[in-house]
Amino acid sequence: MKRLQIFFNTKQLQIPTPFNGILQATIYNNLSPELFYLFHEIGFRSPFSKKVFKYFNFSPLFAKNVQKQKNLLVLEKNVHFYISSFFDRFIDDLKRNLQKNGLKFNGKVFNVKCKEINFAVDKLIFDSVKRKNENEKVLCLLKVYNLFVGRYLPKSKVLELVDFYDEKFENVLTESVYEKIKTLFHYGLISQFEIIFHIQSKKLLSSQVIRLRKNFEPYQTYTAELLIESNLKTLKIIWACGLGNKTTNGLGFVEILKIM
Repeated sequence: MKRLQIFFNTKQLQIPTPFNGILQATIYNNLSPELFYLFHEIGFRSPFSKKVFKYFNFSPLFAKNVQKQKNLLVLEKNVHFYISSFFDRFIDDLKRNLQKNGLKFNGKVFNVKCKEINFAVDKLIFDSVKRKNENEKVLCLLKVYNLFVGRYLPKSKVLELVDFYDEKFENVLTESVYEKIKTLFHYGLISQFEIIFHIQSKKLLSSQVIRLRKNFEPYQTYTAELLIESNLKTLKIIWACGLGNKTTNGLGFVEILKIM
């Protein structure tokens, strides 16, 4: 499980909003044909529902200066974002293609710098991780960007928002974590282990309505801090794949703030 930090070699980046669809298309278009077909066209269908998981996630765009104009986001200085995946091959392929061809982004090609981040050597958590058994319970403080938690209504394709303060929020989010990991078990992509994910407390930092693409249904999302009880095996998959729904559309990106 790896994460790629991608820096744009430009002082200013202007991107139309909504941009989640643009970033998602950028990721797919910079994959080799074989992996494009696997992740874009096939994915991994859950044996428990009709959901199809792709097991990658990406962050919002970050920069030192961010200005929102009408239908446009202007970013200046240290413009970057993150892509992470359960599959190392996915990240390795992206990195190789980006370094060779540049980043094909919104009709332009940018020279970019790629920094690979491995969960085990991330400087924020290395001191904690190296002393822990992977099955041992730990408390972990997460920052989750643009988290959307939803559930499908019975016999319906409508994904209903579960409000951040709804009493069902924790249960629905926990169920999504379990289903995503159990689907990995089902395909034999990882050995079975005890999944641990319990939300101890949550703190809302901000909320934002996001359209993934023009004319798409808007999603109410939350950027929040979650204090969870977990273990490192579960935590790695959360870190690589994100939390909640629509993670391959750039929702639910996870930053680990502290492991206790």
